[in-house]
Amino acid sequence: MTGSGPILVAMQPVLQSDGEGPVRGSIIIGRFLTSELIERFRQQSQIDLHIDPVWEENKQLKKQVMLEKLGV
Repeated sequence: MTGSGPILVAMQPVLQSDGEGPVRGSIIIGRFLTSELIERFRQQSQIDLHIDPVWEENKQLKKQVMLEKLGV
């Protein structure tokens, strides 16, 4: 979570074109998770996707709710 809202981040190491060799760095890409983007993910994946923040003051409660949703 950022001051501007939730963000999805992906990272990939920079390697030679054959995928071998030492890591020369990393490419990091981020995108804010807007309601429009979440809806597009929901439509593309055909699943009932929800993004729920976990706030410090309710961390244990949120954790329990998420585990129950996952069937754990």
